[in-house]
Amino acid sequence: KGDAAPARPFSRTATGAVRNGGAYLWRTTLREEREAVAAIVTTTLREGNQALVLAPEVRSVGRLVEHLRRALPAGHTVAAYHGGLGRGRTAVYEAARDGAVDVVVGTRTAALLGLARPGSICVVDEPNDVHRAEPGHEGLPVHVRDVALERSRVDETAVFFLSPFPSLQLYAPEVRKRELVRELPASRPGRWPTVRIVDMRDSGAALSSTLIEACRRCMDRGGRAALILRRLGYAPAVSCSHCGTMKLCPNCDLSLVLHGRSGPLVCTRCGYREKLGPCSHCGSERVRPTGLGVERVRVELSGVLGTQVGLITADEQEHADAPVVVGTAPRLLDGEWDAVILPDADAFLGASNVGAVEKAFRMFYRAGEAARGLLLVQTRLPDHYALRAGVRGDYEAFAGAELPRLRSLAYPPFGHFASLTFEGTKSAVLGAVESRLRPALG
Repeated sequence: KGDAAPARPFSRTATGAVRNGGAYLWRTTLREEREAVAAIVTTTLREGNQALVLAPEVRSVGRLVEHLRRALPAGHTVAAYHGGLGRGRTAVYEAARDGAVDVVVGTRTAALLGLARPGSICVVDEPNDVHRAEPGHEGLPVHVRDVALERSRVDETAVFFLSPFPSLQLYAPEVRKRELVRELPASRPGRWPTVRIVDMRDSGAALSSTLIEACRRCMDRGGRAALILRRLGYAPAVSCSHCGTMKLCPNCDLSLVLHGRSGPLVCTRCGYREKLGPCSHCGSERVRPTGLGVERVRVELSGVLGTQVGLITADEQEHADAPVVVGTAPRLLDGEWDAVILPDADAFLGASNVGAVEKAFRMFYRAGEAARGLLLVQTRLPDHYALRAGVRGDYEAFAGAELPRLRSLAYPPFGHFASLTFEGTKSAVLGAVESRLRPALG
C-alpha cells in the first residue's frame, strides 16, 4: 500500500481543480482513467476531505477499489457501495455519513450518500447509460451526471466527469456554458492500431476474405482476435446492398424498422410508415433486411477457420481462451486484443434510437483503444462521419458533425424527451393512446 503514486501531470491538474471547486470535464484515455481518479482522490484526502467515486458497474467498482487501496498513502480507508453488498451497504452508508471512511466507490445509488466532509465527486465513464436506472431497476431514474452536478453546487465541491468521449449532453458548448463546466487538458492515446475499412457494398458474403485472412494471420502469430457484434441472434437492419444507404425516417432521421418479411417500414418514434421499395438513393431493388448476430458469425467462422471459435457475452462464455472469440462489446472491450474486428459496423449505426450514432462512435473509438495491432471494420457505409472519426479516435471531428445535426432536429441536448409507459389490457392501452395521448400531442 502506498507503493504507487499518480503521474505528476495528473497530480498537478487534479490539485488545482479540486482546490478551486466547480465542474470539470476531463477527457482521459481508458488506460489512464484509474490514474486520473487516484490523482483526484489523493488531492481530496490531502485537503482533509472525503471523495466519492461513481462507476457504472459492480465490476468497475471492484477494480477501482483495488487500485485506490494500492495507490493511496497508507492509513486511508476505501469502501465499495453497491447492491451486491446486501446488508453490508448499511455499514458503509453510516461510515460515510459519520466520516469514518475516506473514499467511497459505488454505483449509481451511491450518488446520494451523505458525506461528513465532502470534497470531490468523480463520475467514471460518464456517458455510460448504466449510470441511469431503467424502469423496474433499483436506483436513480435520472443520470448520475445530473445528480453529481447538483451535489457539487450544494456541497460547494469539485465534480469531475471522466471519459475519452464525453456525452454530447455534457460536451455541447451551450450545456457547458449553462452548467459552468470547464474542460481540463485532454490526454491522447499513446498508440493507435492499424485501421482497415472493408467496403461491403455489392458483396453477398457475410464475412469478407480480408476478415478471414486477418483472423488466420492473428492465429499464426500466436495472437488473439475479438469479433464484436451488436446482438446475440440475427439483427436485421434495412439497407441497400448496392450503395449501403439505410432506410431512414424523413421526420426523425432514425432507422426504419421492418415489420414482417415484406414490410411495412415503421419509425419507432413518430410512427411514420412506408412500403418496402427501391433504394431512394440509387434506385436499386436490392433493399433487404441485413445484419449479423453472434451465433451466425461464430458458426460460419468456425467452419471457415476449421477451429473452435470462442464466445464471450454478458450471460455466457464458451472457449473464452480461444485465439478467435466472438461476442458483444461490453465484455470483449473490457480487455486488450491483438486484433479487434467489427463484422457489421452498420448494425451499430443503424439502431433506431436517438442516441444511436453517438453510441456507435463511442463503440468504434473504444474498439480502437482495445486493439493492439489491427482494427478491421466491415461496412456498407465507409464514409459515415461517425465511423471515420471513431476509428481515428477523433472526438472533436465527431462532435463537430453530430451536434449541428442534433440541433437541427431539436434532439437532446437541444430539446427534451419524455417516455410514457401504459400498462393494462390491449383495448385499455389503445383507448388511452387514441383518446388521451394522441390528441394531446397533436
